[in-house]
Amino acid sequence: MTSRLVNGDVDLWLDEKVFHLPTLETENVFPEQPELKGMQRALKAGQVRTRQRRGKSTGNRISRETWAAVPMIEHGLALGAIQITRKKGPEFKQAELDLLERLAGAVVVSLIASHRVAVERFRLNQLNLVREVSAQIANVLNVNELASRVTELIQQTFHYYYVALFTLQDGSSSLRFRSSAVPTASRKARAPRKGKRKTVVTMEVELGQGLVGQAAAEGERILVNDVRQDPRYRFIDNLPETCSEVVLPLKMGERVLGVLDIQSDQPNAFHPNDLLILSALADTIARAVEGARLYSDLRRRADQLALIAEVSKSVSSSLELKTLMNNVAALTHDRFGYLYVHLF
Repeated sequence: MTSRLVNGDVDLWLDEKVFHLPTLETENVFPEQPELKGMQRALKAGQVRTRQRRGKSTGNRISRETWAAVPMIEHGLALGAIQITRKKGPEFKQAELDLLERLAGAVVVSLIASHRVAVERFRLNQLNLVREVSAQIANVLNVNELASRVTELIQQTFHYYYVALFTLQDGSSSLRFRSSAVPTASRKARAPRKGKRKTVVTMEVELGQGLVGQAAAEGERILVNDVRQDPRYRFIDNLPETCSEVVLPLKMGERVLGVLDIQSDQPNAFHPNDLLILSALADTIARAVEGARLYSDLRRRADQLALIAEVSKSVSSSLELKTLMNNVAALTHDRFGYLYVHLF
């Protein structure tokens, strides 16, 4: 559009960091800094810059190259720049420079509007995640399956570097790893920077050990924007790119049922809106874990009662002690899956 209104070769540069959605990894289209000197000068000055060069003479004519660059700035924040180059002239008239400024202003308005729409959609997807997690785990009665679904959904929606879920049994001194999710080459726009990432990264954590263990011990959220500056952080060989981390306890009342551990390969990665969504997710997950545990306890109690009934039946049908003991041991092994069952 610019080239149709103002004659010349048009170059555009955008500062993609300004438009980057939280935690979303994409390939950059533009370099981190503009390569054209005209753009650099315009951005530094904060206004239109133009220059005319006299080139080598060709016969009786002198070839001229001139350019005009205009920054795209919104409330003091540089979004990008536009430069028009004329290799053989002529010079830019004031009317053309004014038009170029107005075009840059229109582009800024369009960019801001598009970015706001993109951010709103991104946040809507995050909110939908809470509903989706609730729907998917509502009828999941196995904690391991529940943890696998939750970690995958969070990682795929937020694009975090690492998501893991741990549970804590009453009276236990260690957390039990349940499931984790990390990006894979097929899900990422770029290949991993430091070798191939494993699909599952497990961690053994004692209560009070590291960020995960401390969050479980205290029952409070821990947010670290730069893990290199926090002595509580435990470096994990399989997660070398972690830069920031948040650990959310899974609580029912004052009881800690486990923790949700989320790591990012970017510093200061957790926006306040992200933390609100993650806290809501942690509450939802805690209720689901408690429900799964209650079901497991009820199922186990039912199996115990069924075992008692079968043992009673076996006792009434067998008068030989050895046969009776073998039947009880076999029933106990089958019902509860114990590796060994001995009766003395």
